[in-house]
Amino acid sequence: TGLLIIPFNNAKITVDSDICYFPAASYYLSTPGFSYRSKVEFSYRFYNGPEIIVRYTNRSRQVDDMQLSPGPENTTLQIKNQWRIHYTYLITEQLKLGGRMEWTVSGKNDYGSLIYQQIQIKHNERISLTYRILLFDIDSWLNKIYCYEPGVRYSFLFPAYYGKGLKNSLVLSV
Repeated sequence: TGLLIIPFNNAKITVDSDICYFPAASYYLSTPGFSYRSKVEFSYRFYNGPEIIVRYTNRSRQVDDMQLSPGPENTTLQIKNQWRIHYTYLITEQLKLGGRMEWTVSGKNDYGSLIYQQIQIKHNERISLTYRILLFDIDSWLNKIYCYEPGVRYSFLFPAYYGKGLKNSLVLSV
């Protein structure tokens, strides 16, 4: 279910949630269970300026407690919270800046963060050059952060980042 609110010009608030029931065993769960996701997003486009998007997402799902034997009485609730700030700024028709910061928290001491800055230069519709620098520090696979990466024409990637790292990429699309 979802809700779209437009409080004033150039602003949007989006609220949506999903509740799923799994009648049979599923990944990380040996019995029937459920999952829940809710998201609140605010976006604003400044007049002739940047667009800023702020998002909060909460995910909860029932999983087997790995320290106990599998069974309906031995499940736990796995909760993951994510915060994101994303911006894009079209400086000219040929020059575009963008960036994103994202944080995740699950459990008591399990954190993750990702930040990138990107610049894109378009010569025309067919030729563009994109440079991105991306830093990440994510404690566990549970807190992985997916991040879209531009590729050559008609291709793209959505890798999952975890661990610690730095990634530079330069894409020339002709």
